[in-house]
Amino acid sequence: MITLHVGWQSKQFPLAGYSVGSVADEFSKDFNIQADAKVFVNGEEADRDAILKDGDNLEFLNPNAGVKGCGQPDCPSCQKKK
Repeated sequence: MITLHVGWQSKQFPLAGYSVGSVADEFSKDFNIQADAKVFVNGEEADRDAILKDGDNLEFLNPNAGVKGCGQPDCPSCQKKK
């Protein structure tokens, strides 16, 4: 089993043998995984070609995680802060 972590969500799935990219593609809508998300396998940064092994922890992080505001010029939330 692979433990998939996305934001506050954490669930186990039988995904050993799958690539990180195929998991991202399959679960992108259900877990809101962004195309430019940072990927970590067992705490180490990984790429989309990495193959998952039984017991792995797979984590997708929003590239703006921990950043106050997204910084996009057309973002209504960021514009309110100016």
